[in-house]
Amino acid sequence: MTLKYCNKTKNYLYYFQMNRLKNLFFLGFIILCLPALPTHAQNIHIEIPPRSIALNEPFSITLEAEGEEIVSYTPFPDINGFKKPKNGLSSYHTEATYQGKKKKMYILEQVYHPLREGIMQIPAFEMVVNGKKIKSVGASIKVKPYDKLRGELKEPESKETKEPEKKTIEVQEDAFLAIDINKTEVFVGEGIAVSLSLYVATTNQAPMQYVELNKQVEDISKKIKPANCWEENFNIAEVPDAPRVSLNGKYYFQNKFYEAVFFPLNAQDITFPALELKMLVSRKITGRENPNEFKEGEGEVTFFRSTPKTIQVKPLPEHPLRDRVAVGKFFLQEGIPYRPIKTGEAVSYYFKIVGEGNIATLYEPHLNNSTNQLLIYAPNLQTNITRNQGSVTGSAVFEYSIVPQEAGTHLLRHHFEWVFFNLNTQRYDTLRPTSQLSVSGESYKGAGGYDQKTHPLYKKMNQKIQAITEEQKEQRLWWFNILVASMVLLLLLSFIRRGKTKSVK
Repeated sequence: MTLKYCNKTKNYLYYFQMNRLKNLFFLGFIILCLPALPTHAQNIHIEIPPRSIALNEPFSITLEAEGEEIVSYTPFPDINGFKKPKNGLSSYHTEATYQGKKKKMYILEQVYHPLREGIMQIPAFEMVVNGKKIKSVGASIKVKPYDKLRGELKEPESKETKEPEKKTIEVQEDAFLAIDINKTEVFVGEGIAVSLSLYVATTNQAPMQYVELNKQVEDISKKIKPANCWEENFNIAEVPDAPRVSLNGKYYFQNKFYEAVFFPLNAQDITFPALELKMLVSRKITGRENPNEFKEGEGEVTFFRSTPKTIQVKPLPEHPLRDRVAVGKFFLQEGIPYRPIKTGEAVSYYFKIVGEGNIATLYEPHLNNSTNQLLIYAPNLQTNITRNQGSVTGSAVFEYSIVPQEAGTHLLRHHFEWVFFNLNTQRYDTLRPTSQLSVSGESYKGAGGYDQKTHPLYKKMNQKIQAITEEQKEQRLWWFNILVASMVLLLLLSFIRRGKTKSVK
């Protein structure tokens, strides 16, 4: 009897727990699905397009309501670094078709004008629209310098005023293409900074647009490079923000497309040919439009051509190393342990050439090792090149391993020297070390810096070579045959499995 009631109690508890688990699972499912359920506020949202704008370019914050007319709303926020222009708030509606259904969108737009350059933060804000709270997480707007292809910012026109009559006027572009060089006369091996830029006057009124700019720049790079020069190309990936420059009392925006430094390899003069850049230019604009606004599909194909430039190349003065010396402005940095050293101890020495010139082709220092007091191994080379502001600078590090053979003070200036043509003095100059090695210990004469009895190479050479017996040969051959047979078997199994798989499909 007691056992019967116990079993019933267990059954009741089991069903109770199962029902409870079902209820909890259903409740959890409802909670998880709640965020996906539609709410009344979801058909109204705030849009802040993430973007970067020029100092003379506006941007807008829009309030969009789907299928619900905007009847009441709180003001758009004031943003630090921007102003709300007069008549900058407008409203309109549009109709769109989505998946065969027509949806009506009501839009409220607030225009903002930037006041300064920099990265402006739009903090999170909240608006009450039709009695509902609508939140925005804010955004970040990058304000870039003044854009020469755009006009000055104007106040939005009042919707109540009558639009002025369109008046078409003709304008002429005020721009030119030019090759810029920093020198007209150089020595062999001396760097020449060359750039190609389109200069557009700040007062230009004709809208202009590039045509396949990347392809044009690639073709220009091939035409501009002289055959007798080493080129260090700055590889301009995209046209940077154009600086404002003054030429003959007039201001222009300099759009630089190509920049490089050339190092002449011989005394032949260098000629840069006339180059051209294709653009679309709109010479007919309406008086009420932004004078620098370019409309798609408008404009005439126009070629801007540069003037050829010639550079005279002078040979270097007579010198035994004239055909291989570097030309530039260089100085020496060294690296060596400043501590007592034992004979036979290997130390690292860094001969670092730093300066301006053709870093990529610097030859290694001349080595004088006739005394055999120092065993000096061939160096490892590491170069670092920087291309900036029309010059090529950097360093070439020659790392030597030195093993002293004799005790004493060894002046490294007696062992290393590097000759170059110094552009500062217009003469040949020599870089010599100032470091020295203080070595103690007995005379050390070995092979490669090791005594013959202890050198690893000699240990290997002195080892007796043991002949392989016929039995060992047969055993190795047997294992080799087993390995080959196993590989063939695995390949056959793989092909059979693939065939079965294809037949099943």
